[in-house]
Amino acid sequence: MAGHGHEAGRLLMAFGFGRLGLHRIWAGHRSDHPRMADVMHAAGLRREAMLRRLFRTQGCRHDVTTYAAVAPEWKLQAAEAESAIPDGAHASRDVTERVPGTPADRVVRARARTAPQYSGPEGNP
Repeated sequence: MAGHGHEAGRLLMAFGFGRLGLHRIWAGHRSDHPRMADVMHAAGLRREAMLRRLFRTQGCRHDVTTYAAVAPEWKLQAAEAESAIPDGAHASRDVTERVPGTPADRVVRARARTAPQYSGPEGNP
């Protein structure tokens, strides 16, 4: 497969299932873009459904094909380099960071998180 889409997809999958500790990842594409199916399969996603006439753009309605993967199945077929991305259970760690431009380049210690917390509109969950 040519291009970088499939490589980027596999890295996103490895990051999601490894570092972020996700259980399921899904994606979709307009059904009239058949080459995207190759990218989805190369990333390790399996076809799940076609959502008929899901949205309207360019003056007509379009079907969307959806794909998904779950962590246990995806990890079985992951390459060695993809498996090397740290597991979500071990992703939190202390981080020391220099903040340039501050008096004496102040050193900041923080606890790294596995995933950012979602906050809704105006910071409300």
